Amino acid sequence: MAKIGFLHISDLHIKEDSVLKPAEKIVLAIKSDWIDVSHIYVLFSGDIAFSGKKEEYAKAEDWIQSVLLLIQEEIKKPTGVYLVPGNHDCDFNKNSGIRNITLQHIQNNGYNNLDNSIIETCASVQSDYWDFYRKINQSSHEFEKFVFYETEETADCHLGFYEINTALTSSLNESRLFIPVKKFPRFDSNGTIRIAIFHHPLSWLTSQNQENNRNEFRTYLQNNFDFAFCGHEHNLTVREENNDLTANGFIDICGAAFNFQKDGKDCSEFQTIVFDSNTKDIRLKTYFYADDLFCEKNKASFIAEKTESGLLSKSHSKDFINSIEKINFTLPNKNGKQAVINDIFVYPDLEKTTSNEVKNHISSEKVLDDDSEIIVIEGDAQSGKTSLALKLFFDTEKTSNLSLYVKNKDLLVRKKREIDDFEKIIKKTYGLQYVSACSSFDEFRQDENKIIFIDDFSLDPLGKENFQIFFDYLKSVFKKIIIFTNSSLNWQIKLKSIFGDKISLFRILPFNNNRRSELCEKYYAFYEDKDFDKDQNDDLDFLKNNCLLLRRVVQNKIVPSYPLYMLIILQAQKNFPARNFEKTSYSECYRTLIYLSLMKNGCVKDDEFNMHIKFLEEFSFFLYKKKDTRFTKEDFDAFSREYANKYILGSPDALLSTCLKANLLKKDDEIYSFSYKYIYYYLVAGKIAKTIDRDEGKKIVEDLCSNLNSLENANILIFISSYTESENLLDEVSFATMLPFEHYKPATLDAKSEYFNFINEVVEKISSSVIQGDVDPYETHKVIQDNIDKVDEEISLEKEENVDSSDVLAPILQSFRSIEIVGQIIKNRYASIAKEKIQEMMQNVFECGFRTLDFFCQDLIRAKDDLTLAVTKELEKKNHKKNDPQKIKLAANNFVRMLSYFICHMMIYKIANAVAQKNISLIADEVAFKINSENNSPIAKLTAFSVALSSGRFNMKKLEELHKEFYKKNMLVHNLLCDIVRNYVYTNNIDISKKQKIASALNLKVQFKPTLPAKGV
Repeated sequence: MAKIGFLHISDLHIKEDSVLKPAEKIVLAIKSDWIDVSHIYVLFSGDIAFSGKKEEYAKAEDWIQSVLLLIQEEIKKPTGVYLVPGNHDCDFNKNSGIRNITLQHIQNNGYNNLDNSIIETCASVQSDYWDFYRKINQSSHEFEKFVFYETEETADCHLGFYEINTALTSSLNESRLFIPVKKFPRFDSNGTIRIAIFHHPLSWLTSQNQENNRNEFRTYLQNNFDFAFCGHEHNLTVREENNDLTANGFIDICGAAFNFQKDGKDCSEFQTIVFDSNTKDIRLKTYFYADDLFCEKNKASFIAEKTESGLLSKSHSKDFINSIEKINFTLPNKNGKQAVINDIFVYPDLEKTTSNEVKNHISSEKVLDDDSEIIVIEGDAQSGKTSLALKLFFDTEKTSNLSLYVKNKDLLVRKKREIDDFEKIIKKTYGLQYVSACSSFDEFRQDENKIIFIDDFSLDPLGKENFQIFFDYLKSVFKKIIIFTNSSLNWQIKLKSIFGDKISLFRILPFNNNRRSELCEKYYAFYEDKDFDKDQNDDLDFLKNNCLLLRRVVQNKIVPSYPLYMLIILQAQKNFPARNFEKTSYSECYRTLIYLSLMKNGCVKDDEFNMHIKFLEEFSFFLYKKKDTRFTKEDFDAFSREYANKYILGSPDALLSTCLKANLLKKDDEIYSFSYKYIYYYLVAGKIAKTIDRDEGKKIVEDLCSNLNSLENANILIFISSYTESENLLDEVSFATMLPFEHYKPATLDAKSEYFNFINEVVEKISSSVIQGDVDPYETHKVIQDNIDKVDEEISLEKEENVDSSDVLAPILQSFRSIEIVGQIIKNRYASIAKEKIQEMMQNVFECGFRTLDFFCQDLIRAKDDLTLAVTKELEKKNHKKNDPQKIKLAANNFVRMLSYFICHMMIYKIANAVAQKNISLIADEVAFKINSENNSPIAKLTAFSVALSSGRFNMKKLEELHKEFYKKNMLVHNLLCDIVRNYVYTNNIDISKKQKIASALNLKVQFKPTLPAKGV
């Protein structure tokens, strides 16, 4: 066994009347740490007593002996003890004029002509400590009272312990300490692990004398030791001190205080270390005293190993990194591995709000390239601020920049502070994060390229009175300050007064289609535990289908386009069987989102979640009936009182505060509302679903279905469909598809129809006889996403889509939304709905879309002259020569007909995507057959074929039948068929032989882009 255990205790400050923490509490806490060690060493790094008095050491002796005895009895491992004095181990009542003169001489001249008389004079104030020391450790030492050396030998390694007395020159108001480094022994390595124990960290030694005693001691430690244990500063810091020239170095562990006061409270901390001499692995834990027990506070693991250059990389504590790289919800892959930030992170785009440029969007990956001294990044709740802060923090590991990550709560102060107070906060943060570092804090402080990331910043914990001091301090220490916040409105002006024009303000933008596509790729690769392969159809299908799903969710304003929401929806598509919710049901996604919001930061205990959901459902329904989602505190209190008469409810004020803290509700002046619409939709739907088979519920569903021109109604219906299997709901939503354009006949695209004749004139002009054989489906997908993003920039998705029922757009929205809702229900619940019912609902979807197309057909035909005239005028404006007006008029005429053609294509695409599902795609063929048997309908056959393609089912025989039926006889339909097939070929990985067969079936040819000859050929 090559593992050695250390118990490191520092700064006990024992007084005669001290009530010491029971030794058994220490042993109970650390017993499990040392199961696999061969030997245990207890190290006391100074300040054992409070004022160096005999009575204090008598108490200390009893307590230390009890700790050692209990370790031997309970853990049953060989145990050793090493200790050194600190400044509190000096009894300055014993100080003398001779000692003061000696100290002055040493500070001015060093330890020249050092002899025992000088050592004894300096150590005279430690006389009671040395009596105590001899009782604890009877060993003799070659250099008594300023350096002590002893070796230990285990079965696996040799250990050398060096007890160094840095308190030899301590004084009551000590400032510059000096130790006789030149008199210390130098050693050959001999495979020995050397451990130095002393009280004062390096920064307490003088650097003002000729030798620079601080650097002298640091170099000595670097060249001769593997570990150094010290104390004095009361906060744990662990770092690696390395010599750039000799490639030597040591692990410097400055221990927390065992007895100290913080904010008027008694505190107690210590640490344990396990060192594996074979692997060089170090395991460190810190304990603190609370509720009559020592509890684990922090732990870290790292390797005590230098790079080839002798420099350690600026690596952080593994436990620190592990703690911050976790995402704040459960996201496992198929093998059960939990995701961390780097697995699924996509850089969001930022809008630079301090820029006057028209296009001021940048990738957040480049934000650190901004020249400003301070960068403020604002974002909505759940927009990914913390993930971005951490990712940028991780990214600095790849650069020469040292960095710190600070959470806003770490800045909590209760009174006005000075710069030194903030220095202590930053120093403590450094010590916690940099277990392995390329520099000490002093060197970190002097580094000119430091970056600090402050997450979730607000004025609350810092206080207005500390704002100026804090940022003045940061400005003097860090090259760049990155702040993440919900809003900077309250302190933006103050920042500008400090940093002038060296400040940049950004806002996190919702994910566009490209960013959502990146996220789909990363999620798929993580979930499947393999690289995303664009040449595999399973991978590509996942990407295309889920990009479509996420866009639909965002368009319907069900959730904001932020990564958390997108990931939970993607997870729902993969993992629904693991939970007690319907497969692919939206309700799982949103219940999870609300659960996360309430559970985050301990807002609600797990067993209180259902109570909160019940109240919120009832309150949301109350607002729904009131037809106003905004409310006042008085409204909330009045409803709470009425609710409490029927159900158990806690404090309304606490409930409101919880919902605000969880970001379910927001407050604007004195008016409250739900933070996101999806919360309101989900909760209202939950209440309605419980009453859906009663008269009240039936009436509500009927009203919702009759007014789908309202986005609110449409989304509430989607959520209701996720909750219930009620036949009443199926009937009502199916009936809703019959309402739009009920006086129109379904379009057929039959060759005898008026619309056919209107469009057919342009078909020959837009037809193509080829299928490109070298189109990359992955690149096609990216182009599609780019084009969608360009459209979205022109037409903001944030615009409301509610229209009055009398508006001309109302029936169009009613049609599109009823198609989407019925399609969603069919895909969600196909396994629990009778096939006959699915066929009926799907036929209603087809015919709703075809009636809507007939509306467009007739409207375009009626308005063709006016439209042609308008387009002609627009073309004339762009054609400055205005020659050949006949050609311009012809172009305008063709444009109107092409628009009609693309509307046909769009409607087929919309219906197919609404109902496409592999397990039910054959039903689409039955629907097409029925519609066609009642009224010759080529478009029904095209739509059914498109449904099959969208479901991943390609039927060559069916393609040949459609070609035979329509080629030369209905070239409009044949051309649409060719475009549908091209879209399939261009967006799927298909081998060249299959492409050739597909092209041949349509009387087309496969064409490849010519290859350019190489230069010089």
